[in-house]
Amino acid sequence: MKYCFEKIAVLPNAQKDAELIYTKKLLSHLEGKYLVLVQKEFDFLAKEGFVSVADDKEFYSCDLILVLGGDGTILRAAANAARASTPIMGINLGRLGYIAELETEDIPHISEILSGELETESRTMLEVSVVRDGQKVLDGELALNDAAVVRASGLGVVEVELFCNGNAVYKYRGDGLIASSATGSSAYSMSAGGPVMDTGLDCISITPICAHSLRCRPIVFSGDSTFEIKCKADPDHAKLSLDGEETCDLSDGDTVIVKKSKYRTKLVRAGEHSFCSILYRKMSDI
Repeated sequence: MKYCFEKIAVLPNAQKDAELIYTKKLLSHLEGKYLVLVQKEFDFLAKEGFVSVADDKEFYSCDLILVLGGDGTILRAAANAARASTPIMGINLGRLGYIAELETEDIPHISEILSGELETESRTMLEVSVVRDGQKVLDGELALNDAAVVRASGLGVVEVELFCNGNAVYKYRGDGLIASSATGSSAYSMSAGGPVMDTGLDCISITPICAHSLRCRPIVFSGDSTFEIKCKADPDHAKLSLDGEETCDLSDGDTVIVKKSKYRTKLVRAGEHSFCSILYRKMSDI
Protein backbone atom coordinates (compact mmCIF):
# COMPACT_ATOMS: atom_id res chain seq x y z
CA MET A 1 0.00 0.00 0.00
CA LYS A 2 1.18 3.54 -0.79
CA TYR A 3 0.81 6.24 1.84
CA CYS A 4 0.83 10.00 1.46
CA PHE A 5 2.87 11.44 4.32
CA GLU A 6 2.91 15.22 4.71
CA LYS A 7 3.76 15.85 8.36
CA ILE A 8 6.46 13.62 9.88
CA ALA A 9 7.71 13.68 13.48
CA VAL A 10 11.36 12.81 14.11
CA LEU A 11 12.28 11.42 17.54
CA PRO A 12 16.07 11.23 18.12
CA ASN A 13 17.98 9.43 20.84
CA ALA A 14 20.81 11.70 21.97
CA GLN A 15 22.51 8.87 23.86
CA LYS A 16 22.71 6.48 20.92
CA ASP A 17 23.22 9.19 18.30
CA ALA A 18 26.30 11.09 19.43
CA GLU A 19 26.08 14.74 18.32
CA LEU A 20 22.88 13.71 16.49
CA ILE A 21 24.88 12.77 13.40
CA TYR A 22 22.28 10.31 12.07
CA THR A 23 19.40 12.61 13.03
CA LYS A 24 20.86 15.49 11.03
CA LYS A 25 21.54 13.14 8.13
CA LEU A 26 17.91 12.01 8.21
CA LEU A 27 16.66 15.61 8.26
CA SER A 28 18.80 16.46 5.24
CA HIS A 29 17.10 13.68 3.26
CA LEU A 30 13.62 14.80 4.37
CA GLU A 31 14.19 18.46 3.53
CA GLY A 32 11.91 19.88 0.89
CA LYS A 33 9.65 16.83 0.86
CA TYR A 34 7.84 16.90 4.23
CA LEU A 35 6.99 19.18 7.11
CA VAL A 36 9.08 17.78 9.95
CA LEU A 37 8.27 18.14 13.65
CA VAL A 38 10.65 17.88 16.61
CA GLN A 39 10.06 18.24 20.34
CA LYS A 40 11.13 21.27 22.34
CA GLU A 41 14.32 19.69 23.64
CA PHE A 42 15.54 19.48 20.04
CA ASP A 43 14.49 23.00 19.07
CA PHE A 44 18.02 23.75 17.84
CA LEU A 45 17.24 21.47 14.87
CA ALA A 46 14.31 23.64 13.79
CA LYS A 47 14.55 25.41 10.44
CA GLU A 48 11.98 27.87 9.18
CA GLY A 49 9.42 26.24 6.87
CA PHE A 50 10.98 22.79 7.15
CA VAL A 51 11.54 21.68 10.74
CA SER A 52 9.14 23.01 13.37
CA VAL A 53 8.96 22.63 17.16
CA ALA A 54 5.72 20.99 18.32
CA ASP A 55 4.11 20.23 21.66
CA ASP A 56 3.42 16.60 22.50
CA LYS A 57 -0.16 16.66 21.19
CA GLU A 58 0.85 17.94 17.75
CA PHE A 59 4.02 15.84 17.69
CA TYR A 60 2.20 12.54 18.21
CA SER A 61 -0.75 13.46 15.97
CA CYS A 62 1.24 13.67 12.74
CA ASP A 63 1.18 11.24 9.78
CA LEU A 64 4.23 9.22 10.83
CA ILE A 65 6.81 9.13 13.63
CA LEU A 66 10.38 8.26 12.62
CA VAL A 67 12.21 7.00 15.70
CA LEU A 68 16.00 6.84 15.77
CA GLY A 69 17.44 4.52 18.41
CA GLY A 70 17.00 0.99 19.63
CA ASP A 71 13.81 -0.83 20.50
CA GLY A 72 13.74 0.97 23.85
CA THR A 73 13.28 4.32 22.11
CA ILE A 74 10.34 2.91 20.15
CA LEU A 75 8.82 1.50 23.33
CA ARG A 76 8.97 4.91 24.99
CA ALA A 77 7.10 6.46 22.06
CA ALA A 78 4.56 3.67 21.66
CA ALA A 79 1.99 4.72 24.26
CA ASN A 80 1.55 8.30 23.04
CA ALA A 81 1.60 7.20 19.41
CA ALA A 82 -1.01 4.48 20.06
CA ARG A 83 -3.38 6.91 21.79
CA ALA A 84 -3.12 9.19 18.74
CA SER A 85 -3.36 6.23 16.34
CA THR A 86 -0.13 7.39 14.67
CA PRO A 87 2.15 4.82 13.02
CA ILE A 88 5.83 4.44 13.94
CA MET A 89 8.81 3.50 11.80
CA GLY A 90 12.05 2.75 13.64
CA ILE A 91 15.60 3.33 12.45
CA ASN A 92 17.87 1.06 14.44
CA LEU A 93 20.86 2.60 16.20
CA GLY A 94 21.03 -0.15 18.81
CA ARG A 95 22.41 -3.67 18.82
CA LEU A 96 19.29 -5.72 18.20
CA GLY A 97 16.51 -3.55 16.83
CA TYR A 98 13.90 -6.30 16.75
CA ILE A 99 11.02 -3.83 16.43
CA ALA A 100 12.86 -1.27 14.28
CA GLU A 101 12.35 -1.60 10.53
CA LEU A 102 15.32 0.26 9.04
CA GLU A 103 19.07 0.44 9.58
CA THR A 104 21.32 3.51 9.33
CA GLU A 105 22.33 2.61 5.76
CA ASP A 106 18.69 3.09 4.74
CA ILE A 107 18.66 6.78 5.74
CA PRO A 108 19.83 8.12 2.32
CA HIS A 109 16.91 6.23 0.73
CA ILE A 110 14.24 7.35 3.20
CA SER A 111 12.22 9.36 0.66
CA GLU A 112 12.08 6.44 -1.75
CA ILE A 113 11.12 4.10 1.08
CA LEU A 114 8.31 6.35 2.32
CA SER A 115 6.93 6.84 -1.18
CA GLY A 116 7.04 3.11 -1.97
CA GLU A 117 4.98 0.11 -0.96
CA LEU A 118 4.50 -0.01 2.80
CA GLU A 119 2.66 -2.29 5.18
CA THR A 120 1.35 -1.52 8.67
CA GLU A 121 1.43 -4.07 11.48
CA SER A 122 -0.99 -3.56 14.36
CA ARG A 123 0.45 -4.81 17.65
CA THR A 124 -1.41 -5.62 20.86
CA MET A 125 -0.65 -3.42 23.86
CA LEU A 126 -1.15 -4.11 27.55
CA GLU A 127 -3.15 -1.88 29.88
CA VAL A 128 -1.86 -1.91 33.45
CA SER A 129 -3.32 -0.58 36.70
CA VAL A 130 -2.35 -0.89 40.38
CA VAL A 131 -4.97 -1.05 43.14
CA ARG A 132 -4.01 -0.26 46.73
CA ASP A 133 -6.53 -0.30 49.58
CA GLY A 134 -9.37 -0.20 47.07
CA GLN A 135 -7.99 2.83 45.21
CA LYS A 136 -6.15 2.93 41.90
CA VAL A 137 -2.68 4.39 42.38
CA LEU A 138 -1.88 3.66 38.73
CA ASP A 139 -4.67 3.75 36.17
CA GLY A 140 -4.53 2.42 32.63
CA GLU A 141 -0.83 2.79 31.81
CA LEU A 142 0.17 1.27 28.45
CA ALA A 143 2.97 -1.13 27.58
CA LEU A 144 3.87 -2.62 24.22
CA ASN A 145 6.21 -5.32 25.48
CA ASP A 146 5.54 -6.30 29.06
CA ALA A 147 4.55 -5.55 32.62
CA ALA A 148 6.82 -7.08 35.24
CA VAL A 149 6.48 -7.36 39.00
CA VAL A 150 10.07 -7.73 40.14
CA ARG A 151 12.24 -7.74 43.24
CA ALA A 152 13.42 -4.21 43.88
CA SER A 153 16.73 -4.87 45.60
CA GLY A 154 18.61 -6.96 48.10
CA LEU A 155 18.05 -10.58 49.03
CA GLY A 156 14.83 -12.45 49.59
CA VAL A 157 11.97 -13.22 47.24
CA VAL A 158 8.82 -11.64 45.89
CA GLU A 159 5.61 -13.53 46.64
CA VAL A 160 2.67 -13.05 44.28
CA GLU A 161 -0.58 -14.85 43.56
CA LEU A 162 -1.86 -14.90 39.99
CA PHE A 163 -5.54 -14.84 39.04
CA CYS A 164 -6.89 -15.08 35.49
CA ASN A 165 -10.46 -13.86 34.93
CA GLY A 166 -11.03 -14.17 38.67
CA ASN A 167 -9.75 -17.74 38.91
CA ALA A 168 -6.65 -18.60 40.95
CA VAL A 169 -3.78 -19.87 38.77
CA TYR A 170 -0.66 -20.21 40.93
CA LYS A 171 1.30 -18.76 43.84
CA TYR A 172 4.81 -17.74 42.85
CA ARG A 173 7.88 -17.19 45.02
CA GLY A 174 10.99 -15.92 43.32
CA ASP A 175 12.39 -12.82 41.66
CA GLY A 176 9.11 -11.84 40.05
CA LEU A 177 6.60 -12.38 37.27
CA ILE A 178 6.36 -11.06 33.69
CA ALA A 179 3.13 -10.52 31.76
CA SER A 180 4.09 -10.21 28.11
CA SER A 181 2.39 -9.41 24.83
CA ALA A 182 3.35 -11.37 21.73
CA THR A 183 5.61 -8.48 20.73
CA GLY A 184 7.35 -8.55 24.10
CA SER A 185 7.78 -12.32 24.11
CA SER A 186 11.20 -11.91 22.44
CA ALA A 187 12.39 -9.45 25.11
CA TYR A 188 12.55 -9.81 28.93
CA SER A 189 10.18 -12.78 28.93
CA MET A 190 12.39 -14.76 26.55
CA SER A 191 15.49 -14.13 28.65
CA ALA A 192 13.57 -15.48 31.67
CA GLY A 193 12.76 -18.70 29.80
CA GLY A 194 9.37 -17.73 28.37
CA PRO A 195 8.04 -18.75 24.94
CA VAL A 196 8.73 -16.70 21.81
CA MET A 197 5.33 -16.01 20.22
CA ASP A 198 4.42 -14.97 16.71
CA THR A 199 3.68 -11.24 16.90
CA GLY A 200 0.41 -11.77 15.04
CA LEU A 201 -1.04 -13.87 17.87
CA ASP A 202 -3.65 -12.47 20.23
CA CYS A 203 -2.30 -13.79 23.51
CA ILE A 204 -0.55 -12.88 26.74
CA SER A 205 2.14 -14.99 28.39
CA ILE A 206 2.96 -15.19 32.07
CA THR A 207 6.60 -16.02 32.80
CA PRO A 208 8.05 -16.51 36.30
CA ILE A 209 11.51 -15.11 37.05
CA CYS A 210 13.77 -17.51 38.95
CA ALA A 211 10.84 -19.22 40.66
CA HIS A 212 11.53 -21.25 43.79
CA SER A 213 9.65 -24.28 42.46
CA LEU A 214 10.31 -27.37 40.36
CA ARG A 215 6.80 -27.23 38.85
CA CYS A 216 6.54 -23.58 37.86
CA ARG A 217 6.33 -23.01 34.10
CA PRO A 218 5.44 -20.17 31.71
CA ILE A 219 1.81 -20.17 30.58
CA VAL A 220 0.23 -18.64 27.46
CA PHE A 221 -3.31 -17.30 27.84
CA SER A 222 -5.94 -15.88 25.52
CA GLY A 223 -5.49 -12.20 24.70
CA ASP A 224 -8.94 -11.50 26.15
CA SER A 225 -7.83 -12.56 29.63
CA THR A 226 -7.66 -10.18 32.58
CA PHE A 227 -4.96 -10.86 35.16
CA GLU A 228 -4.68 -9.89 38.79
CA ILE A 229 -1.24 -10.18 40.35
CA LYS A 230 -1.62 -9.88 44.11
CA CYS A 231 1.59 -8.96 45.89
CA LYS A 232 2.98 -9.93 49.23
CA ALA A 233 6.01 -7.71 49.62
CA ASP A 234 7.80 -5.73 52.25
CA PRO A 235 7.85 -1.97 51.64
CA ASP A 236 10.31 -1.00 48.89
CA HIS A 237 10.99 -4.66 48.14
CA ALA A 238 8.95 -5.04 44.94
CA LYS A 239 8.30 -2.75 42.00
CA LEU A 240 6.33 -2.64 38.78
CA SER A 241 8.23 -2.22 35.53
CA LEU A 242 6.53 -1.37 32.21
CA ASP A 243 8.57 -1.95 29.06
CA GLY A 244 11.73 -1.94 31.13
CA GLU A 245 11.00 1.37 32.86
CA GLU A 246 10.44 1.46 36.63
CA THR A 247 6.87 2.68 37.11
CA CYS A 248 5.98 2.39 40.79
CA ASP A 249 6.92 0.70 44.06
CA LEU A 250 4.61 -2.06 45.26
CA SER A 251 3.52 -2.76 48.82
CA ASP A 252 2.04 -5.74 50.59
CA GLY A 253 -1.56 -6.20 49.43
CA ASP A 254 -1.21 -4.28 46.15
CA THR A 255 -2.93 -5.80 43.10
CA VAL A 256 -1.52 -5.29 39.61
CA ILE A 257 -4.22 -5.63 36.94
CA VAL A 258 -3.09 -6.48 33.40
CA LYS A 259 -5.28 -6.82 30.32
CA LYS A 260 -5.27 -6.13 26.60
CA SER A 261 -5.64 -2.44 25.78
CA LYS A 262 -8.08 -0.98 23.28
CA TYR A 263 -5.09 0.91 21.87
CA ARG A 264 -2.68 -0.73 19.46
CA THR A 265 0.78 0.18 18.25
CA LYS A 266 1.07 0.60 14.49
CA LEU A 267 4.47 -0.27 13.03
CA VAL A 268 5.25 0.68 9.43
CA ARG A 269 7.09 -1.97 7.42
CA ALA A 270 8.82 -1.46 4.08
CA GLY A 271 7.42 -4.54 2.40
CA GLU A 272 6.39 -7.90 3.75
CA HIS A 273 8.39 -9.63 6.47
CA SER A 274 7.51 -12.99 7.97
CA PHE A 275 7.82 -13.53 11.70
CA CYS A 276 10.32 -16.33 11.12
CA SER A 277 12.57 -14.29 8.82
CA ILE A 278 12.77 -11.41 11.30
CA LEU A 279 13.38 -13.80 14.19
CA TYR A 280 16.21 -15.52 12.31
CA ARG A 281 17.81 -12.29 11.08
CA LYS A 282 17.72 -10.53 14.44
CA MET A 283 18.18 -13.39 16.90
CA SER A 284 20.35 -16.05 15.29
CA ASP A 285 23.69 -14.39 16.05
CA ILE A 286 23.04 -13.36 19.65
